[in-house]
This record gives sequence, C-alpha cells and structure tokens, in this order.
Amino acid sequence: MHRRRFLESGLGGGIAVVSGFATLPAADPLRPESLTLGFSSYGARSLTTEAAIDMLKATGYDSLELTIWPEWDANPATMKPARRRAIRKRLADRGLRLTSLMEHLHIDEGKRSAAERLERIKLAAGLAHDLAPDHPPLLQTTIGGAGKWAEKRDGYSEEIAKWIQLANARDLVIAVKPHRGGAFSRP
Repeated sequence: MHRRRFLESGLGGGIAVVSGFATLPAADPLRPESLTLGFSSYGARSLTTEAAIDMLKATGYDSLELTIWPEWDANPATMKPARRRAIRKRLADRGLRLTSLMEHLHIDEGKRSAAERLERIKLAAGLAHDLAPDHPPLLQTTIGGAGKWAEKRDGYSEEIAKWIQLANARDLVIAVKPHRGGAFSRP
C-alpha cells in the first residue's frame, strides 16, 4: 500500500481517535521530547526557506526538516549570518521546531572528496546551532549508491568514523538512513 492510500484509509479513523482525546493539552513542538508532525523542504524546492516555513505553519505542521544541499535555498555554505538569525526568529514566531537537516554525503560518489564531505558536516553543524541553539537538529543523510554491502561496508565504516569524530566535536547528531537501491538499503 502506498503512503497516500494508507493516509487516505486511516484518516477517518485518525480523526475519530484524535477527537476522543480533545481534552489533552497540545504538545509543545519546541520541546525536544514532544512528538511533532513535520514535513521536509525537499518537497518545496521552489520556495525560499522563509516561504516554506510559512506554508508549513499554515498547513498545520509543527516541525520542519530543512534540505541543505548545495544549490538549494538553505545551503549553509551560502546562508549569511543575518539570514540565519531571521530564519531562527521566523521558526520561533511560527512555533515550528527544526528537527533535522537533510544532506546527502554519498561516500562512493565521485563528485565530492572525503574532505569535502567533512566540510559539509562542519557547515551543517554551524547551521544547526545557528538555527536552533538550544536543541540543534540532527543531520540526516544517505551514504552511497548501489553495490553490495559486503564490498562497501569497510570503506563506509572508515569514513563514517571520521564523521563521528567531527560530529562529537561539534555537538551534532548524524543519522544515516538506508536508501532503496543502495548498498546500505536495509536498517
């Protein structure tokens, strides 16, 4: 069953369940231990980060994953400090929690060197702390393309060990996501 069909089939039941708990206090999306409903700016590439924040708030979401790829609006390599402050304020004013930053640090991709991937992690850590200093979002990524896990895992492990050192030094959590069709495709 596709996600859309699942959501469509469960929507009526979800409304009934939620209405039965209407007396419970609303979760505070700015508290890290509260559950939020979020969306990724990956699905809103044509919008500026500011417009995506406004759209998500108007749509009823309370959290955001920000896509920070090069050539995207929220690329930390090009986002100036004043704009970071303005986005941080906009998130707070709209009551949206920034839960994650989406980057793709493909280890076996020829476009970036290991040093360039480490630089992207540094940039992401800086952006995470600038946009949400009290509760920095995690950095989520995929790690590579197709192939056999047994042939790729040692190289992946070697580089990820460097990511961990850098992330620990910068107070950043990195979540590596399996991706369909990749060597690392199963949790």
